[in-house]
Order: sequence, then structure tokens, then C-alpha cells
Amino acid sequence: MKKSIILITIISSIVFALGFIGVQLYLTNNKNVSEKPSKNQQPEITDSNTITIPEQDTDIKENKITKTVYPILGQSNKLSQKEKANMDVWRSNIVELTKKNIDTLFVNGFTNEKKVCLTFDDGPDLVSTPKALNILKENNIKASFFFVGQSIKLYPNVVRETFNNGNLVLSHSYSHPEFTKLREENINTQLQMTENEIYKIIEKRPAIVRPPFGDINQATIGMLSKANYKTVLWSIDTLDWSQKEKDNIVNNVVNNVRPGEIILMHTAGDKNTSMDALPVIITKLKEMGYTFVTLDDLLKVNAYK
Repeated sequence: MKKSIILITIISSIVFALGFIGVQLYLTNNKNVSEKPSKNQQPEITDSNTITIPEQDTDIKENKITKTVYPILGQSNKLSQKEKANMDVWRSNIVELTKKNIDTLFVNGFTNEKKVCLTFDDGPDLVSTPKALNILKENNIKASFFFVGQSIKLYPNVVRETFNNGNLVLSHSYSHPEFTKLREENINTQLQMTENEIYKIIEKRPAIVRPPFGDINQATIGMLSKANYKTVLWSIDTLDWSQKEKDNIVNNVVNNVRPGEIILMHTAGDKNTSMDALPVIITKLKEMGYTFVTLDDLLKVNAYK
């Protein structure tokens, strides 16, 4: 009888021990599963302007994409103290908005390659836009043009030439209003009317918009995204509308350039100085090893719907 009790005790101890070991092995083998982060986790902000985005289908840290949102650069000695202060506040706010809307709002591209985008606002016209097109063609480079709907209607041949030369024809609204002062239906009207004018000429509808004056807020970004637009601003402002001096326009670009730069210039009104500066900018950036691409290439987004 005693031998039976002893044998049962020994067997029970062995079963208990095996069960404990099995639980430990299970927990060890499934540790990575239990600690796996959600694919919907928010971006990590690793410094004031850098965001680390987890890849869609991986949890390996080495495969995360680092996206640095640049401070917006460019200066003019023609701005009053109040204008400069307002510009600095706007720039700071835009950087913060971009970090919160990293897939829908862009001020620069995310690349280590020496690529930049030339962008031109407020055209088309019969003077500056054709000059810009000729300079780009002579240098065998493409750019991105944000055209105003009212002017598109007036100068369809310039729009057609812009597109046929391999440049992007994008939306800069129909009548150049401040978007943050408009209701959603009015913004949609601005977008649709401009789309329609562009479609009549190139049979494509833009998927990238630049709000006039860079005037946006969180609500506006949501409205534009809902309308299937990416919003693109700039990381270098040549301020060619303010300090109309060739050297300042050139220096604002050449002295500040970084990989992935989106450069703002204009092609409406008195922009002779801008057109004088453009070939110098192109030459100097090429000498520095930079190449020129369009926004869809730099940002990896669709230019057209």
C-alpha cells in the first residue's frame, strides 16, 4: 500500500513538472506575438521636425521610414517687422500641421537623394509662364505649375504647352481666395471649376492643390483630402514677389537647398527678375549635384485623378 502511494506521488510530481515546463515554453514562444505593436500606431516624433512612420506590413524597427519636415526658409528685406513676424508664425504653424497630416500635406519630399522640385504659382499668363517654359526646356528639366482657373480659361494654349512639355498642370483654385475663409461647398466649387478648365485642355483632372497664399488650417486640410486632393506647399520661398532682386532670389534657393526641397516661384505679373534668376538657380543647383523632378516623382503621389 505504501509503495502504491509513493508511486502515485512520484507520477503526480512528474506530471505537474511537465505541465509547468509546457506553460513556460508556450509563453516564451508567443512573447513576440503578445508584444506586437498595432499597425495603426501613431508616428513617433523623434525630434522637433522628424517623424518615424512604421511600415504598413512590418514591425521591424530597421524598416521604419524617417520623414523629416523641413523648416520653411527664404527671406526678404522688403517685409515690414509685422509682415515678417506673421510669416514666421505661419511657417511654424505649417510645419506643425504637416507633422500631424504627414500623408496629405507636404512642404518637402522625404529623400536623401539630391532631388528638388521647382514650382510656379499664379499663372498662366502670356509673359512669365512662356519664359519659364522656354528656360525649363532649354535645360531639359520639368517643373510643377499651380495654375489659377480664371487664367486657365484666358490662356488655354499656354496651359497646353505646359503639359505637352512634360510639366505638371495643377490646381491653385479658380479665383485665388483665402480657403480658410470659405465654406466647404465654396472650396469644392473652386476646385471643381478649376478641374473643369484643366480637363477641357489636357483631359486630366489634378489631384494636387496648393491653396492660395498657403492659407490652410486643419479643417481645410480635411476638406481637401475629402475631395481627393493632396495639399502641397513649399520648403523654400524665393519671395520673388517681395524682394524683386535677382541675387536675393538666387541666394534664397542656393544657400538653403536640402534634398527633397520644394521651391516656390511665381509666373504672373511683373516677374522679369524671377525669370532672370531661374536659369542661374538651375545652373548652380546642377553644379551642386542636384536633379530636378516633378512633385509626383518626389512625393510618390498621383498628379492626376
